[in-house]
Amino acid sequence: MNRSRRISLLGIMILLFMSSTAFATHIDFTEFDVPNVNHNVGPNYLTTVNDLTITFTAAGDEDLYWDDTDGFGVWGSGYEWDEIEEPEALIIEFDTPVYVTYFDITDLFLEGGSYVEGSYQGGYYEIGWYNSDGNPDSYTQFQQTDPTMILGETNGVYILTIDAYVDTIWFSAPGEINGQNHEFSVAGVDVNPVPEPATMLLFSSGLIGLAAFRRKSRKS
Repeated sequence: MNRSRRISLLGIMILLFMSSTAFATHIDFTEFDVPNVNHNVGPNYLTTVNDLTITFTAAGDEDLYWDDTDGFGVWGSGYEWDEIEEPEALIIEFDTPVYVTYFDITDLFLEGGSYVEGSYQGGYYEIGWYNSDGNPDSYTQFQQTDPTMILGETNGVYILTIDAYVDTIWFSAPGEINGQNHEFSVAGVDVNPVPEPATMLLFSSGLIGLAAFRRKSRKS
């Protein structure tokens, strides 16, 4: 095979590999066309974005809540009908494992704080929980850290960094703790699908071919 054909073949292999991972995208839950009655969308909701199917489920006997400002919460036995708090949980499942960079969290505030004399003072920072190991009794805690995210003045935006392969993730929150309320909504996700084994093999073969071609070129 001459040099130009080898280079063309390698280019095709690389393009095939890139096409399998180029679908890395940000999915904004607030832009879904969710059919709902009073924003109560039932116990689960399924949608497909760029060939990735995502299922949202309210754990137990609860129902989902959705709106075009904050995305998904849980309409259930908690005190906030549009957010997630104890004893509620929101389960998000992907039909294939994906690499999740981060989730967009909203309604996670500095509660009770205010802007006084040039700085943000007072209040407490809301916390939330998540887990992706399939055990709803274990969780990792996250907390609002931006003092400008004051309840009543902002949307309580928080970027929850995951940087891991995920097929299912649970979101929950402690609710009321000593008079402090902790709850939030989930508004989006940034994902990258895992390349299929056949594509990885094709890409690896291309790299091996390139290395062999380089060695041969040097000998010539």
